[in-house]
Amino acid sequence: MKRFLMFFSLLLITGTLVLAQTVQISGTVTGSEDGLPLPGVNITVKGTTIGTISGSDGRYVLSVPSGAQSLIFSFIGFVTHEEPVQGRTTINVVLRQDLYNVDEVVVVAYGTAQKRDIAGAVSTVKGDEIRKVPVQSFDQALQGKAAGVSITMPNGVLNNPPVIRIRGFNSITSSSNPLVVVDGVPVFTGNIGGTAIQNSLADVNPSDIESMEILKDASATALFGSRAANGVILITTKRGSGARTKVTYDGFTGWTEPFRLFDVMNGQQYIAHKNLANANAGLTTVYKQVNDASGKPIDTNWADFVYQKGFQQSHALTISGSSPSTSYFLSVGYTDQEGMVKKNFYNRRNARMNVDHKINKYITIGANIAYTNGYTESPNTGSNFSTSGAARLAFVLPPIVAPFLNDGSYNLYAGTIGGMGTGLAAGLGYHNPGQIFETNKHTTESDRLLATLSGSITPVKGMTLKTVYGMDNLARETTTFWHPVGGDGYSYGGYAYNWTGKDKRWTWTNTANYNTTLMERLNIGLLGGLEYQRTVGRNWDASKTSVSDDFFETFAGAWTTAYGVPSGGYGENYYASYFSRVNINWDRKYYIEGSFRRDAFSGLSKDNKWGNFGGASFMWNISKESFVA
Repeated sequence: MKRFLMFFSLLLITGTLVLAQTVQISGTVTGSEDGLPLPGVNITVKGTTIGTISGSDGRYVLSVPSGAQSLIFSFIGFVTHEEPVQGRTTINVVLRQDLYNVDEVVVVAYGTAQKRDIAGAVSTVKGDEIRKVPVQSFDQALQGKAAGVSITMPNGVLNNPPVIRIRGFNSITSSSNPLVVVDGVPVFTGNIGGTAIQNSLADVNPSDIESMEILKDASATALFGSRAANGVILITTKRGSGARTKVTYDGFTGWTEPFRLFDVMNGQQYIAHKNLANANAGLTTVYKQVNDASGKPIDTNWADFVYQKGFQQSHALTISGSSPSTSYFLSVGYTDQEGMVKKNFYNRRNARMNVDHKINKYITIGANIAYTNGYTESPNTGSNFSTSGAARLAFVLPPIVAPFLNDGSYNLYAGTIGGMGTGLAAGLGYHNPGQIFETNKHTTESDRLLATLSGSITPVKGMTLKTVYGMDNLARETTTFWHPVGGDGYSYGGYAYNWTGKDKRWTWTNTANYNTTLMERLNIGLLGGLEYQRTVGRNWDASKTSVSDDFFETFAGAWTTAYGVPSGGYGENYYASYFSRVNINWDRKYYIEGSFRRDAFSGLSKDNKWGNFGGASFMWNISKESFVA
């Protein structure tokens, strides 16, 4: 019994000592700007590996050694904060946003640099800011994210390329679109579709983007030469990190619908206003109410045949991780969206693999491979009311005209209203949008391969030799079918059109980068390189008329009358470039940078193929002067 009591007493003493060795601290972490909770904040005990992260409500609970002096709170985009414990068990912390994160590394032309060392105008947008926005392409999500960058949507049709302007219009007669570079490869931009428009930048899944840098002034863009006259958008996709494999899912679902459509007259109001107008004009024509087959007055809301509530969904699954020598990032994605206009769909399937492998301490190789299949179907949304600019027909057609006849067929050329023909084409000069959306078709489908192979070697300390071979292979097909019963296809007796195009671009870039520090304060960075690029494009198109059977919706299947001779095209051009850059700063206080590039383009005349482009910048970091508090 005595042994048992002694053992029990020792157990209590040991338990008390163990309990006395740790203290449980809890609290909430919020942001200084809006006071909202911050999830995912790292909280660690200073000088140890003990730590935790805050939850979705900003709260945390952490068991710390009784002798702990302070806790460290860190979060990307906020200033790291150290809070003394001082015997407290509840510690609430407000983190201050890091508006001047000068140590952040950003991507610049043919390399990286710390933000504090950049004299040019460069804005950075992180991938996390983009993937939270439910958009079809990353360029749409740039709106409001970077100063000096204007993003404008031409209309509400899905997958329409936005108009991107960096610091305004930079060209009078040529394109004002910026150069877009994905993982070091200049890619095709703009509309790659035909009668169904399709945004080429939508082929880059927003969930795959790590960061984007927008180069805005001459100093920042000079190293890209003439193609950078309208600014440059540099896109870096995600890489693997962390010793453990990480699986991430991103997705959204939602609906889109038209907002504040025009309030048009109903049938009774329309008849009253028409008769009043005729009376005031001294006309004898009288509009009367017309009933349908069931005896109900015809009162058509044409917007119901044009607009809809469209369902949208997007899903992305990624697997990433790394070992001491290899990092990997794998992703698959699926996006399916319906627009607010009927017969407007967008579908994207994509897959990506990014792998980097360190062979030894001198040599590193890498590969980025991405495949995308995109499909867009959209109606003709032109401004011609009398044909199939169908999105506008909802606001000009009379409500006293029925969309269908009594036998269920489309109302195209039948009936009278007070002596005026109600045939939508013959009498009123307009077409039936119900028939147009149901029978006409405009599609574009694309297949795209974006790939980069790279290798780098570090022969001596501070020097990196790198070669990058990239390709952008783009194939797409556009089809158009207009039904013969009405709309655009009526005058043709039915119309079928096909356009097929393939564009291929390869870019080979070789650079030598050297960084060193002399006299402990003089920092020097040197870059030299050469780049070659070849672009080849092929296409053909053909059309046929008198396509009376709507089973044959393409040129290949419509064995009827050819409308003109099939045509095609071929184009090829080359770029050859040599470039260099010098960065010098003294004690990170006084900066000078110079860039030079010499471009040759095969599309210019023999005596004017070469052009020289340069830029220089100076910067004084006055905050490092002793007279600045």
